[in-house]
Amino acid sequence: MSTADTSTESLNFAGEIVLRKIELLSSANFKLDIRDQILSIEVYEDIFSPFITMAVTLRESLDFINVLPIRGEEIITIELATPTFNKPNTTISGKFYVYKLADRELITDRNSVYTLYCVSYEALTDLNVKLSKANKGNIAEIAASLLGKDGLNTEKNINIEPTQNTTKYISNFWSPIKNLNYIAATAINKNDNPTYLFFENREGFNFVSLDLLYDLPVYQTFTDSSYVRDTLPDGKSIRNIQKEYQQIIEIKVRTNFDILKNINAGTYASRIYSYDMLRKKYYVKDYVAYDEFGEINHLNDFSINSDQLPTKPVNFIYNNVRHFSVFNGFNDVSNTETMQARASAIQLLKSNMIEIRVNGRTDYTVGQKVYIEVPKPAPINENDTADLNNATGMIDSMLSGNYLITAINNIINRENHTAILELCKDSSVE
Repeated sequence: MSTADTSTESLNFAGEIVLRKIELLSSANFKLDIRDQILSIEVYEDIFSPFITMAVTLRESLDFINVLPIRGEEIITIELATPTFNKPNTTISGKFYVYKLADRELITDRNSVYTLYCVSYEALTDLNVKLSKANKGNIAEIAASLLGKDGLNTEKNINIEPTQNTTKYISNFWSPIKNLNYIAATAINKNDNPTYLFFENREGFNFVSLDLLYDLPVYQTFTDSSYVRDTLPDGKSIRNIQKEYQQIIEIKVRTNFDILKNINAGTYASRIYSYDMLRKKYYVKDYVAYDEFGEINHLNDFSINSDQLPTKPVNFIYNNVRHFSVFNGFNDVSNTETMQARASAIQLLKSNMIEIRVNGRTDYTVGQKVYIEVPKPAPINENDTADLNNATGMIDSMLSGNYLITAINNIINRENHTAILELCKDSSVE
């Protein structure tokens, strides 16, 4: 939570940024404010990655590299904020470990530019903690213990969605992150949804399902428009900062669909053969995503494919071993029953991906739901309406709709903040 005094700050334009704190702590325990040396900062979050990463580019003439020295044992503490933002979870802040110095260039005899690559401090803990023990009980409770003093030992906020199932397994000198990813693949929430992910975002560490994220309210609406300023009745124009934040500066369509790739990955349908070594039996189960669409929470109302899609469960085969009674008091501790649904849901989310560049705000983070409105690239006539209708609507129903922010790259210099958002959706508005 920010404790900065924002009483003297004002928000004058979309993308404005305040570098409230950027301190480098050397291995010799020398603390240095490096705000005056900053050329740029990039802070990157990914919903499929356990840690936030950062790249800090400096231009300086004081030879920090040799004087401090900088040798990959430093800590950078930051607080970056959109002016006036001081509520919990609205700033980009934290402690990062410097793990690499690269891209060094001598501009003049006494002036150099280089980039310090950093990662959340907990990544260092994960590298140095190997757990050899049996974990058992409710999966959400196991996740909490792995984030506690015997695991990552984090002081950041923790968001753990309750789970309904229990498990038992052996951590064979696994790191905390390997443990967390393992139990995420077996966790089931109250709605029988198995799509748990573990990731870090601006708010802290999260052990939650896609089901929960899809149910969140829309955090921001972005529109692909040519908006410049609001026009008043007297003809004068004024700046509307909120509309500037909603404007898409640039949009790139990474993938609308890739049928062959998805068929080969078991996205639409799959079959699993599972073997029970104790009972000496095998089981066969088919999964078809279209048939299950109405039973699962989605970002939008309609499936991205129809029931005419040329795919069958035999297009993709899983083989798995069931683990009945491997541990006393536990039945099957494998994820055989849910692995098809989990894999399909995650792959469906990735199958529709766009990238937008917008004016940055420090309250954007991965895991938020946003709405995108994109006009059709087609001629408009008097019968067209500003809706999503395929025939007469002016809005592109394929690109528009609810999306999840799956990755964000905050690009910050001393005057400006832009954000590149990777957005994915698993369903369609029509």
